[in-house]
Amino acid sequence: MTIRKITTVHYLNRPSSDYADIYKDSEIREFSVRFYQMGIHCVEADYFTDNLDDAVKTAKSQDYRNN
Repeated sequence: MTIRKITTVHYLNRPSSDYADIYKDSEIREFSVRFYQMGIHCVEADYFTDNLDDAVKTAKSQDYRNN
């Protein structure tokens, strides 16, 4: 499998069950951000990019969003 988890972003201003995981697919050189709310993967919110910095900033930006 070519997909591996890079990191998890935990939010300071949201419940602990809200977080984002960042994955890298080395085969197609793409990063994906998978968002979780109340521990449930929000598939429709997944974000894809070829830039790690963009993926991290996108994951962190959700800390200040309303539920």
